[in-house]
Order: sequence, then structure tokens, then C-alpha cells
Amino acid sequence: MERPRPDYEALGIRLNSFTLYPRVRLSGGYSSNVYGQENGATGDAFAGVDPSVYINSNWSRNSLAINVGGAFRRFASETPKNENGLDASAIGRFDLGNSYIQATGRVRRAYESQYSGAFPVNAAESVQYVASTGEVRGVYQGGRIRLLAIGDVNRFTFRNSRALDGSIIAQNTRDRTVARGSARAEFAATPDTAAFVQYTYADSSYDSRTAIGGLGNRDSKESRILAGVTFDLTELIRGSAGVGYVDRRYSSPAYGSISGLSADVRIEYFITQLTTITLTGRRLIEDAVTTGSGGFFANRVGLRADHELLRNLLVNLHGTYERDVFKNISRRDRYYNLGIGADFFANRRVGISGGVDYLDRGSTGEPLGLRFDELRGSVSLLYQI
Repeated sequence: MERPRPDYEALGIRLNSFTLYPRVRLSGGYSSNVYGQENGATGDAFAGVDPSVYINSNWSRNSLAINVGGAFRRFASETPKNENGLDASAIGRFDLGNSYIQATGRVRRAYESQYSGAFPVNAAESVQYVASTGEVRGVYQGGRIRLLAIGDVNRFTFRNSRALDGSIIAQNTRDRTVARGSARAEFAATPDTAAFVQYTYADSSYDSRTAIGGLGNRDSKESRILAGVTFDLTELIRGSAGVGYVDRRYSSPAYGSISGLSADVRIEYFITQLTTITLTGRRLIEDAVTTGSGGFFANRVGLRADHELLRNLLVNLHGTYERDVFKNISRRDRYYNLGIGADFFANRRVGISGGVDYLDRGSTGEPLGLRFDELRGSVSLLYQI
């Protein structure tokens, strides 16, 4: 997937010491279950327009990149599911020999997936939220040692959604600010293998003093430590695997605390120069949006195969399975996705992509979560300069 394809890469527009890369993606598709209903599913066709402009510096040292884009979706009949996504970001990097300091700012208006464990039951609209992020990271590299420090502040603001029966589903109890700090140290035992230890601390502060069910807000503090290895074995296998412990403590005694095993794994196996198999896995705590539970353990594993059928034609098969275990209640959710896709590069300016996915979500216990399945297909045309 990382193979250079100079004959199909956009040249951009040179503006003194910067290069401008405008692009637009037009798409169309069909969903068999627009609202995620267990019974009486409603299908509909949709169209999308995703314009973006990316500006990157051409300096010999240091860098600055700015990206502005949108993601607009329109459904033929089920207009409550229409979306108007926006995204703007800037990344500046200051080089210090082999080390650097990087600052990032980003604001985006996005929509929560109905396959998320936090998506409200019976919502007739996409849940819109605005996420604002500011991040500073520093990386030091010297000899066999690599040190990384990151600090970021994330602000999430949700808009109320409408239910299938026409009532309002309040989402303002989810508005919050999350401040995080992370430090990571790596030691290269050999040129191909390095050991690492990483510690992350997160402080979540909710605006509302009362959460769903009147049990108090979900303010929390979380500590997570991982230890593992990064490796690049011969030319066949590379990846990173970390295992550790995570502990989240809530301010409200109604939620108590959540703790247990945490993991983050990504392994790539290059069967040939044309085929790559990628295995990913993670286990972490996410915020819940249901009465009686402050959060849940999200356990996810994914497997993907990418193959270069032609120099300009890439095909893929992918699958994902997730199981969510909620704290303090008996609810258990599971979700899986199976799909096939392809990307065709016609020339430097035109590309065509398409795919078909089957997605299934189930839930047991109380209070019951979403249970439905969906078949979704789409094709898109990319034009870039």
C-alpha cells in the first residue's frame, strides 16, 4: 500500500514555497437500513460530495500543512439522515536535528456512526457533534533512545437528535472537555526491534451536572500504561504490540471505577510484494450513553487483505469484530463488518473507488442496545489536480 506510484500522484499547484492540492470526490450508493431498525428496515439511495484543499510547505527544514474539506451526504427520500460535515486543520513542525516539536489544531463537524456503542437507540437523525482539538508533541531521537511526549485538549459539543417517534433525544449531557497527556520511551535493542513503555493520563470533564437517568455526571480520570515491542522482521513482518492496564475512576459514586487489561496491536504480513495482510486489535474504555453505566470496554479485532491486482488497481477484503462490555449493567453489544473494495487510478487526476459492506449489530442484557443489520454499497469518482 505504501509503494510509490509517481505516474498516478497529483502534481498540485506550486505557490512559491507551498504546493496546493485541490480535490473533490463524488459518490453514490445505497443503504438497506438507513435508520438502523431491527424490524421494518427502510432502504434509500444517497449521494455525496467531498471537496478538500490541502496546502503543504516545500521547505528543506520545518513544515506547515493546512487542510480544509467537507463531507456532504444527501439521501433521496430519508432527508433526516442528510449530513453536512466540515473539517479544518493545521499542522506545524519545527525540526531540531533528529528531533522535532509539532503543534496541531483541528476543528470538525462530524456525525456519529450508528454502529458506535454510544449511538442512541431509535434515533431518526445522524447525531451531529463538533470536535475541537489542540495538540503539542515533542520527539527526541538520539542513539538507541526515542522519547515522545504529547499533550492535547479535546472539546466535544453534541446537537440534540430526533427519535423515530418524533420526540427529542437530548445529547447535551454528552458535551465535555477531555485533556490528555502521554509519554512514551523506546529503546532499540537491535536495528529491527525496539521495546517501549507508554503512559497516558486523561481527565474528562462534562458540562452537565446530571447525566442520563439522573445519576450524576460522568466526570472521570483515567490512567493507562502499555508495554511492548515494535518490530520489523526481515522483509515479511512488521508491527507493534503493546499490552498493559487501564483504570478509569468516576467522580460520581454511581459509576464507581472501571479497570482491566488494555491492548493495542497492529501487525502487517507481506505475503508477497503485491499482497499485504494486516491484523489490528485493541481493548480500551469508552464513554457510555445509557442509564446506569459510565463506560464500557470496547474489544475490537480487525483483519484486512490488500492486493495489487494491477499497478493501478488495488483490491481488498476486510472484516472487523467488536464486543462491548458495559460496567454496572448486564448489557453486552457485539458488532461485525465484512466487506470488499477496490481502488482504480486512471491517471494523475482521476480515480475510481467502490465497495460493498455487510454490517451487523446485536445487543443482549438490559437496557437493550441497538440490534439491526445493513447492506451498504457505494462507488465514487475522485478528481484531483
